[in-house]
Order: sequence, then structure tokens, then C-alpha cells
Amino acid sequence: MLTAVLDRGSGQWPVVSTHLDHRFDDSALRQLQCAHVLAIIDGLRGAADTEPPVVIGGDFNAVPDSDEVRMLTGRRAAPVAGLVLSDCWEHVGEGPGFTWRADNPYQSVTAWPDRRLDYVFVSWPRPKPLGTAVSARLAGVEPVDGVYASDHAAVVVDLISS
Repeated sequence: MLTAVLDRGSGQWPVVSTHLDHRFDDSALRQLQCAHVLAIIDGLRGAADTEPPVVIGGDFNAVPDSDEVRMLTGRRAAPVAGLVLSDCWEHVGEGPGFTWRADNPYQSVTAWPDRRLDYVFVSWPRPKPLGTAVSARLAGVEPVDGVYASDHAAVVVDLISS
């Protein structure tokens, strides 16, 4: 994990980037990693009624209905009481949001189907509307000068910041 605190002019905004284990069959390890992610986020967040939420982005290598993503989004028991993450794509994205895509030439020899593995989350609770997602889109789904930037598409989210 990489953590940073961004100066947003009227205060600071904590952000986290992570990359979880990639093995298709390693949900148990990703769940342990998600528990650690939540513990770090808990230490970064300020007062839920006045401070900005924590923004978390990264390659979670897990589909939305996986145990690990369900843990993060409050759909199953989470290890940190009073902390869940809002999945920005779920709130404002259009379509399936596949970030692992068969049309990407880096995937030409893989057996995985198209799937959503990459996320932007915002911690909850938080002062409304701060951190509310207003749009979400994919980037990097087309090559630039014949080159794809990554084996995954990127998730780009616009958030209410004041």
C-alpha cells in the first residue's frame, strides 16, 4: 500500500493505493490483505462528521461479488467496526466497468473472462456530500500510438471535494 495526504486547500485528503494478490484462487489471502487495508484506513481517517473521507484506489484482483469486496463494502462482516467503503463505480458508473478486458492484447493468452478488478472506494461514514462520486469512467481502453498503457483499464472518478 501507498498512502499520501493531499492538500486540498481547505484541508487535507487522505488517499491510499494498493494492489492485492493476483492469483485467481487466492481469495483467502486477499481477504487478509483487505483486513489490513481497512486497518490502515481506520488509522488515516479523521472525525467522520467533519473530516474528509479516505479515498482508496487500486487493483484488488477481485470481482464485485467476491468475499473480499463484500467485506470492504459492508456486505459481510468487516474487521473494523463503523467502517465500510463505497464503491464509486457501483454508485455512478455505467455498464459493467470491466477493467480486465479480452480486447486488450496483454490478455490474449489468459483464460479469464472480462471482469471488474479495479476500484475507487471512498470511506464511510463521512460528512455529506464530501467524497460523493459524481461520475466514473474507464481510461486506457484504447491504445495510444498502438500501445496499451497496462493490462488493466483505469478507473477515473470525480468526487465532490468541498
